Amino acid sequence: MRVIAATNRDLKGAMTRGAFREDLYYRLHVFAIHLPPLRERPGDILPLLEHFVQELGPVVLGRPAAGISREAREHFLAYGWPGNVRELRNAVERALILCEGGLINPEHLPWHAESPKSAPPPPLAAAPQVPPAAQPAVEAFPAHGVDLEAMERTLIEGALKQAGQNRSKAAKLLGLSRSKLYTRMERFGLA
Repeated sequence: MRVIAATNRDLKGAMTRGAFREDLYYRLHVFAIHLPPLRERPGDILPLLEHFVQELGPVVLGRPAAGISREAREHFLAYGWPGNVRELRNAVERALILCEGGLINPEHLPWHAESPKSAPPPPLAAAPQVPPAAQPAVEAFPAHGVDLEAMERTLIEGALKQAGQNRSKAAKLLGLSRSKLYTRMERFGLA
C-alpha cells in the first residue's frame, strides 16, 4: 500500500509542538514535494485555464467551449488565486455555465467589475463586507442550536423552485458548481 497525502500545514512544526504524532509524521514523510501556491506560479495560470476549458466544456455544455477572450485572460492573470488550482477550476466552470458555450468574457467572471489594470479583484470566496452594526449578535441563535443541514436543504429546495427545477440555474443562484449541487441534492434525497 502507498499513501499519498497533501496538506498546507507545517507538519514538522506541528510535530515539534506536539500537535501531530511523531511516528505518523515519519511514516508519511518519505518523499516530500513542495508545490508553491498558484499566485507564485503565474506562468501556470494560462495553461491550466486552457486545460480546464477543454476538459469542462464537454462536461458542462455537452460540447467544446468557444474559448476565452483576451480581456478575460487578463482578468484571470490579475487575480490572486487564494484558493489555488481548485478555485481556478471552479471559476472556469462558472464562466462556462454563464457564457452558455460562447466566448468567455470578463462579464462571466465573478470579479468582472474590477479592471485588471487597476487592482487585483477580491477573492471568489470573499465574504461580503457587512457593517458591524448589521452583523447578527451571537445571542440571536436559539438556545437549542441551529440545524444547518435543514437550512441547507431548505435553501436548495428554494433555489430549485425559483429556477423552475433547472439545476444549472439553481446552482448559479446558490453559488455552487452543478456537480456540488448534485452531490448535496443526493445527500438530502432530492436528486
